[in-house]
Amino acid sequence: MESESKEPRSFSINQDFYNRELKTIIEGKFTPAYCIIFSTVLPFQMPLKNGTTFQLIFNDKASIYYFNKFGDMRVHPVFEEDEGIRKAVMRTRVEMACFTNEDLSLADTQRIFEHLIHLTNRLNCYVYSYRMQVEDIYTYCLGQGSLASATLFEILKLPEWKRIKSQPLQVNKNRNPILTNLPDNIVLDIERLGAYIVTSNNPFLPSRKFFAEARRYLWLSNHREAIIYLQMTVESLLNNILRLCWVKNGKSESEVDSWMLKTPFTTRFKKWIPHFIGGDWDYIKINGVVSNWFNNVYQARNRILHGGFEPNIVDGKNAFESVFALSKYIDDLLKKKSKQLPSIWELRSRVPDLFLYGNELPPTADID
Repeated sequence: MESESKEPRSFSINQDFYNRELKTIIEGKFTPAYCIIFSTVLPFQMPLKNGTTFQLIFNDKASIYYFNKFGDMRVHPVFEEDEGIRKAVMRTRVEMACFTNEDLSLADTQRIFEHLIHLTNRLNCYVYSYRMQVEDIYTYCLGQGSLASATLFEILKLPEWKRIKSQPLQVNKNRNPILTNLPDNIVLDIERLGAYIVTSNNPFLPSRKFFAEARRYLWLSNHREAIIYLQMTVESLLNNILRLCWVKNGKSESEVDSWMLKTPFTTRFKKWIPHFIGGDWDYIKINGVVSNWFNNVYQARNRILHGGFEPNIVDGKNAFESVFALSKYIDDLLKKKSKQLPSIWELRSRVPDLFLYGNELPPTADID
């Protein structure tokens, strides 16, 4: 028996769907020349009926979202070599399409990525709308780090719907791979530091915890939370250095508490940090380590909390790199003062350094 010839699979947002559902409303505003469509699975479920469609049309660009749900079974073992408990997990697949007059026939990887982030940012508006009206703590806003590691896309020339390009796009390297076992020496280091965290009140530990949270938020593209945790990292670091220095100089803990309440944070880092550990803390100097932190983190955090600022991927990466550079600068100052401040340097030496790592596509602001 001869096998039947099957037509290539197409996205749900296709020519028939466009003519039936979108043509009138879109072409009432403009006549698109190209369409780029992405298909991705969200890391959570949005309980929308299969086939739900959202539309946003501004000037010469239309963003279209098509949703459907699916489920799979995952096994949760209870004992070693146990068959475990099977649990159903629901997820939502979404097609995101941009209809535009931009010539996408020669679009490179970076431009395709920019369209993906543009569509994702607008999808986040619907996610926010859902979270504002429904009690669902499992959904969250999406970005490069929280999307699937690869997404399929295609570019079509309109009105003939001629396929120009169709292939996967690597979005990030967050593939949740099967990891090899850590070397024994690293396992031992993890055990030792874990035990130290349990038993120690080392004042440098909170800054490391905050930085670990900031790294996760940055990778998930939650740049607002990343910047807030990065500023918490710096304030914890500087405030605890000041506390240790004041105690070394004879103040009691209660006296230090009173001084902290009366002394604004800006006064602490402008006047008292250089007094105790030295360094140039001129926050106005262009492209200085301190000024980069002040502008990219301290001021950004204030704009978030007091003005509702929504940072993008560029803001998040700049803040992250600024805090890393500032931490190295502080370490260098403490090391130079290690003879005058041996107990402080010893405490600092007991905790890990802050560090950078990871590769991703170049940062970009929103496509608009």
